[in-house]
Amino acid sequence: MQRYRIRILVVLSLLGWGPAMAGMITKECRTMIYDRYYDPNDRANWQHMHHFCACRTAYFALLRAKSAQERRFQMTNMEGECGYVFAHTRADFKMRPLVHLQLARGYKAYRSYRKALKEYRKALQGNPRLTYAYAGISDIYRHQHNYKGALQVINEGLRHVPRSKALRRRKKRLEKRLAKASAGD
Repeated sequence: MQRYRIRILVVLSLLGWGPAMAGMITKECRTMIYDRYYDPNDRANWQHMHHFCACRTAYFALLRAKSAQERRFQMTNMEGECGYVFAHTRADFKMRPLVHLQLARGYKAYRSYRKALKEYRKALQGNPRLTYAYAGISDIYRHQHNYKGALQVINEGLRHVPRSKALRRRKKRLEKRLAKASAGD
């Protein structure tokens, strides 16, 4: 029975029916990605998005990992799954910024901040309205005690997404932090 199922999934994937691969992806990812963004006119790119779902799964496993070895394994898994999407989709595919964002979150959780910043910036190149990319960059700058840089990134994000509650909250916290720092000088 398992062989039969695998053959069906392979045939469907060759036909470009990415959503038919739903048996291989989690319900959460299917709802988040396929139900919200799927474009039946772009099957060539969408047939590879189940790898993005695998990347997300590896990200959540990375967050739960107990040992350094397990964290390294999950990060490598994330890089491979996201890398597969980058290698097999066109550069103008509308979902690529979300893949960059997911990979950046993984690097941030793995504490590889340079790589995370690079991926966040790639995500913003593809979609300058990704609130979470600005938030991620500002969080990294804040972690590095670069509060002015973090505030600049937040302000840039607010220029693109003025109604973002997450960015406004971060801006308020950073301004308080900078006011305390300047008062203490």
